[in-house]
Amino acid sequence: MNTTENFHQLAVRPAPGKHTLTLVDESGEQVQVAFEILSKEKDQ
Repeated sequence: MNTTENFHQLAVRPAPGKHTLTLVDESGEQVQVAFEILSKEKDQ
């Protein structure tokens, strides 16, 4: 997706659903976290 240097921030707008975020450092070590984006309910 992208890389960062110095400030480790990245703006994304993932679609609703299940996703996995994978972080990898310069040594190849990685950590993963699963998360879910819920769809926004429309006003009734």
